[in-house]
Amino acid sequence: MHLSEILGKKTDKLDAQRLVMAFMTGVVKGSYIPDGEIRELRELTRYRTSLVEKEAQVTR
Repeated sequence: MHLSEILGKKTDKLDAQRLVMAFMTGVVKGSYIPDGEIRELRELTRYRTSLVEKEAQVTR
């Protein structure tokens, strides 16, 4: 049996209700959102990576 057969018709309203129930019962956990310091470090790392890639293109 497929999941679609168990859940029945798919609508945005039903999807939203099912997501709320899954979250409330602990089946689905909330997303991890890093704090400001971690986000800043990630941004700096992405920036450094882009600079290294640009430098590599120039030196070819």
